[in-house]
Amino acid sequence: MIGCKYSFCTKLTSISLPTTLITLGDNCFRFSGLTSIALPEGITALPYGCFASTKLTNIKLPKSLTEILSPANTNSFNIGYIYNTEYRNFQKSANFNYDQSGAFYSCTKLESIDFNGAALTSLGYAIFNECDMLRNVNLSTTKLETIPRYAFYSCDSLRTVTFPATVKTIEYQAFYNDQSLESLKMPAALSSIGDNAFGYCKKIRSIDFSATSLTKIDSWFSNVDSLRTVKLPSTVTEIGESAFRNSPIEEINFPASLTTIGNYAFSSNRLKTVDLSATKFTTINNWFANNNKLRTVKLPETVASLGEGAFDNCYIEEINFPAALTTIGARSLRYCRIDTLRLPATVTEIGQNAFYYAKFDCVEIPSTITKINSGAFYEAEIRGSLNITPNAALAWGDGGYTPFRCYGNEYITNEDGTSYNRYYHLPDVYWNSAAEFPRDKFGQIDNLYLPANGAVSSNNDIGYIFYNGLTKRIDIAYTNENRKYSFSVNKEMKTQMINYRKHFSTNSGYGEAAGWKTIVLPFDVKEISYERDGYNEKDTVALAPFGSKALETAGTLPFWLYELGTDGKYKAATEIKAHKAYLICMPNNEKYPSENNISGYVNFTTSDATNGVTLKPTAGALKRSKGTKFDFVPTYEGVMQHDTVYVLNENNYYNTDEKNYPAGSVFIKNYSEHYSNPAVYPFEAYLVTNEGKTSVASAPMLYSIGGGDGTITGIEDIPFATPEKATKAYSRNGVLYINTNADRTINIYDVTGRTVRIIEAREGMNEVHGLDSGIYLLEGQKVVIGR
Repeated sequence: MIGCKYSFCTKLTSISLPTTLITLGDNCFRFSGLTSIALPEGITALPYGCFASTKLTNIKLPKSLTEILSPANTNSFNIGYIYNTEYRNFQKSANFNYDQSGAFYSCTKLESIDFNGAALTSLGYAIFNECDMLRNVNLSTTKLETIPRYAFYSCDSLRTVTFPATVKTIEYQAFYNDQSLESLKMPAALSSIGDNAFGYCKKIRSIDFSATSLTKIDSWFSNVDSLRTVKLPSTVTEIGESAFRNSPIEEINFPASLTTIGNYAFSSNRLKTVDLSATKFTTINNWFANNNKLRTVKLPETVASLGEGAFDNCYIEEINFPAALTTIGARSLRYCRIDTLRLPATVTEIGQNAFYYAKFDCVEIPSTITKINSGAFYEAEIRGSLNITPNAALAWGDGGYTPFRCYGNEYITNEDGTSYNRYYHLPDVYWNSAAEFPRDKFGQIDNLYLPANGAVSSNNDIGYIFYNGLTKRIDIAYTNENRKYSFSVNKEMKTQMINYRKHFSTNSGYGEAAGWKTIVLPFDVKEISYERDGYNEKDTVALAPFGSKALETAGTLPFWLYELGTDGKYKAATEIKAHKAYLICMPNNEKYPSENNISGYVNFTTSDATNGVTLKPTAGALKRSKGTKFDFVPTYEGVMQHDTVYVLNENNYYNTDEKNYPAGSVFIKNYSEHYSNPAVYPFEAYLVTNEGKTSVASAPMLYSIGGGDGTITGIEDIPFATPEKATKAYSRNGVLYINTNADRTINIYDVTGRTVRIIEAREGMNEVHGLDSGIYLLEGQKVVIGR
């Protein structure tokens, strides 16, 4: 027997042992300078501490070895110590008995150990504790049943461990803080693992338990930062509380044998998919809360309840709702991102804050739901429609947040680094009941749809209310929420009246093109009127485009309306059709009679009090007018200035070295009249070139409305003049008679504004022959010629 006489022999680097040696004493080579050793056959046990804190780099064990011992008083073992091998010093803590360290404890130079077919059946705890250089351990030739606690604690270089098939138990912190351990395949006999057995093993990427007979998975992997894949055996019935909490696993199977999962077992990890469909769970609790990577969940058909916080703070995009489901628990689906939320007809209750801050395209609430608790959809974003068929006994939870206060804001950062707050609220709500709509349970709403006999206590913060799909009036306007400057109709709607109001104040041309604007509307316009300020009230004057039959109605004033023809030239239009771009100009010049000038708001209207007017979805409805040199492009979205976009100078003069262009006369490349805002707003239009230039730089700088191929003819000569009381005009049998009290030159215009005849009238009666049947304007008067 060799006792402890070599302990602390720091200069001892090697030793030859007699072949007759069969026993080593406790701590026999502890703190020696030993670097290698071969143990003779016949030794059956290594006592505790025999090689503790040596500089062994390798050791060959005899085949006769069956036991590596642990301290006698195992309950007093405490790992609280500070030790540094390199400087040969050791500081013990108040609770540490160094006689109880493991056989190879802190052999910081030990790189390999050859079990050499040893018939090992037992290892002492902390046997290789803090063997910093130990890289690989092959235990496959042994007959071990237990890997004791702290066996490989803080073995920083350990990468692989090969277990014998006989291992049944891995004890508490057996591999704790092994910084290089990458993968483990567990033996089939394994049935028990201690807490934190693999805690802080930061490089383990996968663990395969599939061949084992484990029945419970517990918190063995705390702070394993690299763990991605776990394979569970078909024998597992329970996963313990917080078992994989804060673990970055991405893939794990849930066998049919599983019956119990502890609180927050999978909280805060990287699972993207959870498939529980093979199990028989009836309630899903907070097992997966706070997984912001989770996107897909498959539930078994046996689930009747989503418990409190089941998928709280998970960004779930796809989840099945089993036919057995009756309860959506509090906070169970907060922050989810489900396109269409269609709850099954078995659900009876939605819990408090169940869908708080979630996002949906559409939500459908069935009539089976008898209770909706406070904050159920608080600050949720429903981009499309909310469809509710309320139960006659529907109750609302007490206190807390408004259940459908579905408005809020989201801070958005663009790719270019700019950021803004994006605001949202409810667009469309369908309340499918004659029961009074509970206004206090909802936030801001764009459109509320009620049955014909429906009722609402207040229309506060409701844009339009539709009864049986029909509302009284819609005023078309774009929104500038979220700096998008957009207009859209997402779902077909009907109204008794649709109106768009546009302001005109720019001077129109006299002898030149000026005062033009662009216009595009989502409905066919039937009536156009001008709000003229009168004495303390507004009188309304009917308007119509030149060439329109509406000008035959007394008191109707004309204006110019043009569209782009396929020949690349503008041509007169007599009506405004939906989703098409037009040029429009209102007479406004000091040379015109004041009663013919239009400066102020103009209303574009369509109405049908009986059947209603249908406003159809705008997606894909806009019609681009194609020309030879350029296209005329309508928009319902704000368009920023760009080299490919030609914008009309609607309000400001545009100067070049050659010419000064009046407002509303020219489309200019990369032009804007608005600082930082869109160059083109919704309900306006712009040009894009078709000239086939090889680069943007070679494209024309501008396209003029008047002149060149884009000339609009016949608008410089305005069909208005100051009416002379002494000049009277009328017609009989196709002849135009003009009676004037003095010689004068008189222009005769048709309703398009084109000059058709110029006559030198003499004092007295004048006859004009050869005019076609139609309406003519002269000297501020309108004359109808018929045959």
